Parts: sequence; structure tokens; C-alpha cells
Amino acid sequence: LSQRVELRRRLEEMKYSGTAQVGSRRIIDEFETHLDVARNSLKKDLEECDSTNKLVASVRAGVVHLANNLSFFEPEDKPTVDDTIGILTHSDQKIRRLIEEILSNGDEEA
Repeated sequence: LSQRVELRRRLEEMKYSGTAQVGSRRIIDEFETHLDVARNSLKKDLEECDSTNKLVASVRAGVVHLANNLSFFEPEDKPTVDDTIGILTHSDQKIRRLIEEILSNGDEEA
């Protein structure tokens, strides 16, 4: 962003300076080209950031949904979880304990 501002400043300075030289139009065109490239890059990066933010929100919603579906089962050591990774780790522990219980109940019935 600072590169874009600097290029814009230099472009405006060259456009309106009273000391226009023969090659100044070429230089102005080059700066305008650099400015366009920087704008396109910024636009692409903002779109990618927006897409990543949507993905993170979707993953978080999925993890919270998983945790809500596992809320009926509380293992003995219940940690406090406030973040997505903590919620996912806690859910993983619940699933592992449920599998252990299912397997041990299956062995008892056999």
C-alpha cells in the first residue's frame, strides 16, 4: 500500500510540475503502469483475504457445530475451551473416549 501511495505521489508530482521534459511523458506512463499493477495486485490480495476469512469462519462454524453435537458426552477432565483449536481438541478427546467406551462395551457383550 505504501508503494502505491509513493507511486501515486510521484506521478502527481511529475504531472503537475512545470519542468516537463521530453522523456517525462514516458516516465509518467511507466508510473501509471506500475500504479495499475499495484492496484491489480491489491485487488487480488483483498479478494484472497476475503476468501480466506470466509473459509476460516466456515471452519469455525463447523467445529462449533461438532462440539455442540458432542455436548451430551462429558469426559471426566473437562477443559475450558474458548478458541477453535481448543474446541476441536476437546471434541477429539470426546470422540476418542466414546470410541473406547463403545469398544469396551462391545467386548463385554461378546
